[in-house]
Amino acid sequence: MEKNQLANEHKTVYELLKKENFDKRLDELAKKFKNKKVLIYGAGLFSSAIFENYDLNLLNIIGVMDKKFSEVDVNENFYKHKTYTLDNINTIDFDVILILSLSSYAIVNDLLLRINKQKSISILIEPAIAGNLKDQIKDNFEQITYNKISENTLSHYKIPEVIKEYAGFPKWAPNVFMANHGWIASYKPLPSELHANKELMLVINKQTEKYWQEKGNKKPAIFGLHYIHYRKKKKIEKSPDSKGTIVFPAHGTPNNYMDFDIDSFCQKLKELPPKFHPVKICLGIFDFELWEKAVEFKKRGFEVVTAGSALHKDFIDNLYEIIRNHNYSISNSISTVTILALEAGLPFFLVGEKDLKMKRVRKNGSEYYFTEEFAYSEIPGTDEKVLKLFQTGPIDEITPEQKLFMEKETGLNDCISPQKLNALLWSAFIKFELKKYVDEFLRRHVFKQKKLNLGKINVEMRCEKRSIEVNDSEAFSIPVTIHNKGVEKLISSLPYPVYVGYHWLNENGEMFIHGEKTPIRRPIFQGQSGTIHAIVKTPRIKGKYILQISLLQDPCFWFEKSAENFLPVNLEVTIS
Repeated sequence: MEKNQLANEHKTVYELLKKENFDKRLDELAKKFKNKKVLIYGAGLFSSAIFENYDLNLLNIIGVMDKKFSEVDVNENFYKHKTYTLDNINTIDFDVILILSLSSYAIVNDLLLRINKQKSISILIEPAIAGNLKDQIKDNFEQITYNKISENTLSHYKIPEVIKEYAGFPKWAPNVFMANHGWIASYKPLPSELHANKELMLVINKQTEKYWQEKGNKKPAIFGLHYIHYRKKKKIEKSPDSKGTIVFPAHGTPNNYMDFDIDSFCQKLKELPPKFHPVKICLGIFDFELWEKAVEFKKRGFEVVTAGSALHKDFIDNLYEIIRNHNYSISNSISTVTILALEAGLPFFLVGEKDLKMKRVRKNGSEYYFTEEFAYSEIPGTDEKVLKLFQTGPIDEITPEQKLFMEKETGLNDCISPQKLNALLWSAFIKFELKKYVDEFLRRHVFKQKKLNLGKINVEMRCEKRSIEVNDSEAFSIPVTIHNKGVEKLISSLPYPVYVGYHWLNENGEMFIHGEKTPIRRPIFQGQSGTIHAIVKTPRIKGKYILQISLLQDPCFWFEKSAENFLPVNLEVTIS
């Protein structure tokens, strides 16, 4: 994370803590825990903001514990304090655990389960901040987090630089757009794209544009795969000395492990006809460093390379340098890199795809474990029709069907012109970015949200849709119109913000999931209406459900439970 971004996040937390006289709370804690040995829990952004801005020397701090620490980190320092893992809890001599985290309730429960029963009797566990302030900070952190995710996504693969250069848009200007960072067969919007506080969405192709028009919350425009614009701009072409085959095994992430029989996969590569040799393996950075697959391929006699981290400034150049020096490409899945190799003129075919599995990964301390497993045809985003196009066996020419697929999927013939994109970016900058700063100022300093008087609430919610069909584990947005007939304004401002929220109900009407909150960023006054694009995540289990969209004042009440004459919006949802 950039240093100035960290500073801004610390400043946001500090302003709220200062407003709530957190220095007095620290004095209270210092008096309460005088002569007590204090173990701090929390080493995240919130904890860092407190250590950065407050003097904690009045507390007798013996160390800092956090679930992110592993045995490797033990004896390291966090703001000059010794660090501990959760597994160390029964070996540390302490009297008090002071929680510097926004998830205090879950942490207390976890700690109580871990502490020896004999010791737990004498141990005090106390959150450093009150629940009301915690919710306020958490609200600010949620938007910071979503903005951070969207900016991190954009920072991959030189996306902003390529887009701005293509459109002739100033490099100094903020990123007023969101963009697909790579190709996927499902086309569906990602949560990070939906949550991004941007107005313009640059998508890859017509099918993705259609999805955004139906389920997105931003104006879409087709930009195509930005890598291809980069390749053409830099005039990167196939090397006259190119030879052999580059293999892109399905790449994993810290949360997904791509599992396949490496022995069988390598054997199939060795059995390729002579013209496909030599064969070189190109691994994604997580398979190379985290999952250590390079060792396995090298054991079997293959040269292994990587283009490096997607965040590195030379990633695209490294990737195209690898592609341009080969004549053919192979994988056991279809992904962005295989599409890029195809577009660069390398015939591509699948090998060993039916042996591929994807395993969801969780981490507990330094240990990894698997939670779910998907067969190759069940991996999210997999399309059987697309797979068949490349299940040709070894070929030395790109077929007409494959070329048509590549042109359609990369949006080569449908891209917005540089002139039109330039106009869209300036429009987004003027209409959205400047408005955003004004809205944020008004939301924080002028339109503070007080506790609503239940007797004065008179709100009507409407939604044009009555039923929808979506994929499992999908994120989408639903436009709902809020008409405020009551006397009090509705806005997601502190200290008691009003949000659009939702519940998932089963076919019997039983509630089983509370959903995410979507902020109301501009006030809706008496007699006014506003349309909010509620961002929704689906349950993982397929079936028929009721999506109940409502309003809540956090942390006070849900409108359908407390406000008379308020009716939530109910939609029939089929998850397939």
